[in-house]
This record gives sequence, structure tokens and C-alpha cells, in this order.
Amino acid sequence: MRETNLPAHLVFLLRGSFAACLGLMLGACAHDKPRLVAWSTGTPSLYLGNCYAPEEEQTPWTDLLPRQALSLSFRPDFQADKKGDDWDRLHHCLYSAELGVMGEKRLWPAASDAESYRFTWLRSFHAPVVIRVERSGPVFQLHAKQLDGVSVAPGGAVTGKFAVDHTRLLTPEESSQVVLALKAANFWGLTPRHSQGDHVVYSDGASWLLEGTRAGHYRAYNVHSPESEGEAGAFRAACLKLVQLAGLAIREDEVY
Repeated sequence: MRETNLPAHLVFLLRGSFAACLGLMLGACAHDKPRLVAWSTGTPSLYLGNCYAPEEEQTPWTDLLPRQALSLSFRPDFQADKKGDDWDRLHHCLYSAELGVMGEKRLWPAASDAESYRFTWLRSFHAPVVIRVERSGPVFQLHAKQLDGVSVAPGGAVTGKFAVDHTRLLTPEESSQVVLALKAANFWGLTPRHSQGDHVVYSDGASWLLEGTRAGHYRAYNVHSPESEGEAGAFRAACLKLVQLAGLAIREDEVY
């Protein structure tokens, strides 16, 4: 079997019928005024369906990730799998669609003195989350967003409707917590352990994408539902530290 390790919204497209997805996408174009669609199992098809079309039939999209940033995908135990060009392109399209709807820009290229990190959390059964921290002198500024729905304009253009969209300056102590969590995860020094044996297929779960820029370098980890022990556990803890500092009301059973 081949491991897909796709952003978790693929689950919705697989579980919904083709007719339902097509109806949603066509319906988005049938209104002469923007309409709000609450985040639900149908919502992702409004703006992610384009990624699954043949490349020659796709509407042009803006890639918000550096080339080959997702060529490695990590299993829950943090073993790495090398992906082919087709899967890499699909990951780029799906993540870029999510980040674009949520008003995000590219982290890279960045100034040589810039330092920033972004956690993109795509869960099968809960709304997408993006948390970005950017160094501002000795401390970090935090930006948190959680999607609640989308606004569909005539012609199908989609913009995000947010349950959470706020920015705040972290205290020196909180900024130190971010640095320590990333250090514990060995974000900048980790050597991937490549998987052995058969690939696996994930039917649901969550995609955890953590990007970082520092001193003219960029790194990204695309992990499927990381485990709570070992290297995966340290990575998971670093991401959840950002969730905690963002003040998001996420229950324990919503963390996967």
C-alpha cells in the first residue's frame, strides 16, 4: 500500500459523493452575491476540489510553500517517507488553498535576520487552525486563526470566515517557552529517520505542518497525527505549546 499522508480534508472528499461535491462547487458559482457557508464536512470541497483535478484542468493557484518543502512526509512515529512529484504537488496545492483562504502569505524567502514559525493544523473532524509567531526584538508576536466558515463570491472565489483571528505580543517568559519547545524538538538539527517496509494509508486523523525560518534558512515538517512519545512527542509538544499560547479552546479529545 502507498501512504497518502494527505492534509486531513481529503477525508471529506472521499466520504462525500462526487455529485454532492460537484453540487457544492457549482452552487458556489450560482449566486450573484457572496454567501456564507459554515465550516462543515462539505465546506472543504468548495476550495480544495481544484487540487484533485488533472493538472491541465486546474484553475491557477498560488503556491505558498517553497518548492520541495513537503517532499518528506512523516508518519505518527516520526519516520520519514520520500514522496513523488505528484504527491508533493498535491500537498502544496492543498496546504496553499487552506493558507490562502486564511489570509496567510509565504514564510520563505525571508530576510536573513528574520525568525518565524507557523503551525498549520488540519484535522479530519474539526476546523483548520493556523498559528504563526514572528520574532520582534527579544520576544515573539503571535497570530492565531481558526476557520469557522467561508464566504463564496460570484465565480467561486472563497475567503475565510473566522471563529478566532487575533494577534498579541508574547511576554519574554512565553517567548522563552517557544524557543525551549522548538529546541526540545530539535527543529533545526533533526536528521530524519527514513521508514522501512510497506507504506500505509491513513483514512482520517490530522496533518500537522510546522514551518520555520531563521538566519536565512527554512525547514518544514509535515507529520500525520504525531504520537506523544519520542521525537514525535517532542514535535507534538512544540506545536501544542503554540496552541496553548494562542489561547484556543480545544478540548483534549479534539487533539489528534
